[in-house]
Amino acid sequence: MEKNNFHRMIWITWALIAACCASILWLIKVYLLDNSQSSEWFFLVYTIPLLISSMVFLMLLYNLKRAFAEGKTEIEEGKLLARWRYSEEEWKKFNAEEWEKSRKRSIFIPFGILALFFLIGWLDAEFSEGEFSVALPFIVLFLASLSAALFFYSYALYKRTFSCPREVVIGPGGFFYGGFYNTWEAFGTRLAGVTLIPGDIPIMEFDIKVIGKSGSNSQPLRIPVPRGREREAESIIAILTK
Repeated sequence: MEKNNFHRMIWITWALIAACCASILWLIKVYLLDNSQSSEWFFLVYTIPLLISSMVFLMLLYNLKRAFAEGKTEIEEGKLLARWRYSEEEWKKFNAEEWEKSRKRSIFIPFGILALFFLIGWLDAEFSEGEFSVALPFIVLFLASLSAALFFYSYALYKRTFSCPREVVIGPGGFFYGGFYNTWEAFGTRLAGVTLIPGDIPIMEFDIKVIGKSGSNSQPLRIPVPRGREREAESIIAILTK
């Protein structure tokens, strides 16, 4: 992902945040300051979860933009462990398989959270039907926006692989794959381990821990290993995990 791609996505997200803020200010004016009883503008209340998800996505974009710049500098200075190139067959097969997994995650994860919400509402006797009906649209909209963000983000990365060089460049702090820099040295992340997975197309899986308020969670990132380069991959793993 080039710098101007980040620039465009950041401005689109800022525009969405501005629209959400304008909607919320209008709600404050109509229902708090003017004390209106009309329900004409009540639908704008659903911009609140959209604002929250947009702000989270914006922070992610700024963090990725900084990591991209740092990674590009690192590679340009020659601090790289490997530069792998792939046949067209290897490249297409691996990316198609990874896209299919990402597509399923973008759909199943939000639906799983929604199912959990329904289960909690069903088990909790104090959670009234009225409270449930009020909270449900907010939850659905938030999860829908989350699912859409995950889907289009994954799809953009997948489409990017068609136009970028068929190569992976690995450095001590991350790797370029599909024209995008993935790092474990960004704020709140660390490399917990690297695994070589054998197969028709061997895979290096980077276990990146993302640290949050509730602890750390794993974010595995995978790259293909060109056929015949397994020993080199094992050497790189030894360097990164020592």
